[in-house]
Amino acid sequence: MYREILANNLLPSVRALKMGRGWVFQHDNDPKHTARATKEWLHKKHLKVLEWPSQSPDLNPIEHLWRELKVRIAQRQPRNLKDLEKVCMEEWAKIPAAVCANLVKTYRKLESANCGSSSSQDDEDVDGFVDLRSLPVDICERRPTCLRCCRPQKVCLCPFLPVHPLEISTCLYIVQHPAEESRALRTVPLLAACLPPGKCKVLVGRRFNKERNPELAAVCQDSRTLILYPGPDAQNLEELVQKQDRDQEDQDQDNLDRMGEQFVRAVEHNVIIIDGTWSQAKDMFLRNTLLHQPKQVQLSRSEQTSQYVIRSQPSNICLSTLECAAVTLSILERNEAIQEVLLKPLQALCSFQLQHGALVHHSKEHLIRHGMYDKQMPTNKRKIKRMENLITNQHICPR
Repeated sequence: MYREILANNLLPSVRALKMGRGWVFQHDNDPKHTARATKEWLHKKHLKVLEWPSQSPDLNPIEHLWRELKVRIAQRQPRNLKDLEKVCMEEWAKIPAAVCANLVKTYRKLESANCGSSSSQDDEDVDGFVDLRSLPVDICERRPTCLRCCRPQKVCLCPFLPVHPLEISTCLYIVQHPAEESRALRTVPLLAACLPPGKCKVLVGRRFNKERNPELAAVCQDSRTLILYPGPDAQNLEELVQKQDRDQEDQDQDNLDRMGEQFVRAVEHNVIIIDGTWSQAKDMFLRNTLLHQPKQVQLSRSEQTSQYVIRSQPSNICLSTLECAAVTLSILERNEAIQEVLLKPLQALCSFQLQHGALVHHSKEHLIRHGMYDKQMPTNKRKIKRMENLITNQHICPR
């Protein structure tokens, strides 16, 4: 909400209220609620801010109610979406009326203390709020989903996928953190939809070993397997392929055909890519010795920036899983057109999201370099050093 307020000056639904003098803006202690840019905008619009007490929890009364409901649902441990829907309705009806009443009284006292309003309406407000519990709960049906691209049918990305799967010799193994499965805007399903069956295998988990993952263990022991993960010991992928081509040319020097053309036989590689946030990927790589067996490679630090603009990246050179796979395959298959084909659905995904209210996300490096990073800077020396390394030796000062 706050990003939209700053981007669009005011939400259309709120702008219709013609807010101005006499209006009150209430928030809690969440950092984005109290950001300097937000405060400046509120002051400019002559809106009185109802400050949340510094010692109070970072939840307003209605959020306390959602937290109460969340705790109750967690205790029931629903197994699937249908079970979750049933549990939500049952636990909502079980919340005691006293809980709702206390939340309303708490809010009225806070409002009275900050705005000087009367608390004579407490009983009336409590009765009205408690009555909300008796309202019928509408059952929301999930939107129809496309089976190929895994997106809602209204924003189906199939027109942007290749008509036929790309013919490649490389086999991708996506080692995916479990948290990625629940993300709505994932790139791995798009990647799998562009490739032939069996050429993009997804393995979900945090820890992998030879006993539980014999297939992955066998792949890691294969001399043709590469793992894409940056680091001081990682070899540049493009340089590795060029060296392989030179070696192959030397071996095939005596096998030139009559037209004077050299036949270069490409090595069929297996490539392991870790799918998750950067902190998750680092944790998975360091804690799984199985992933240390393949040859470690990385992409060159080119000027290419991520086109996945609806998700934040740590730095300008960081790419999404699909983008990494696209660049990797174009290098290993010696075919630059592969990258263009794989990026089309990603570009369409971002375009759809931006049309429906999403905002462009800049990397943390970009925000810091241009003075737009409004979060608290670290004070711990180790964290400062880590952030300096993140933004390519850009020195920062904690605040």
